[in-house]
Amino acid sequence: MRILLSEHFCSGGLAGRPLDAGLAAEGAAMLRALAEDFHAAGHAVSVLLDERQGWPIPGRIIPVAAASPRQAAAAFARGLAESDAALVVAPESAGLLEAALDRVEQAGVRNLGSPSGTVGEVSDKHALGRRLAEAGIRAPAGRLGLDAAAAMLAQHEAVVIKPNRGAGCVDTFICQSTADIEIGRAHV
Repeated sequence: MRILLSEHFCSGGLAGRPLDAGLAAEGAAMLRALAEDFHAAGHAVSVLLDERQGWPIPGRIIPVAAASPRQAAAAFARGLAESDAALVVAPESAGLLEAALDRVEQAGVRNLGSPSGTVGEVSDKHALGRRLAEAGIRAPAGRLGLDAAAAMLAQHEAVVIKPNRGAGCVDTFICQSTADIEIGRAHV
């Protein structure tokens, strides 16, 4: 099977902008592991790789010009046209993952990840928590908006402030006092 691999920070997601060394390193670790595993399983691997990334990886490299998002999108489309299947790694924030998966599905290429519609449904953390609770699955209680944090803190010894949509632990704070909430508010 011809498999296209794309990891947002290494595969052109930062085209036209400076690379973030930390995010690129984390993305590179994921991309390299995927490429090695699919290659070892005997698949023909193509990897979208920002031309500013210069590390060895198994499979065929599809260079992505770092000058503009348009060039990155064109490289992604070329890679899809040559592939039977694709696996995309990208942040859920700003709809990045959902949009990339939608492009895979619209191209008629087998999506080896979650369906784009499912990503859209679960990336809203508050709505997902409600759906899980309604289905009888334990989920942390949540409230939208920082104004609810103080009331929740009055009921619990700590609360977590986290963006409703976002990736990883970006702008995530554990608050054990109202002063902690104010620090979190200043960063969000």
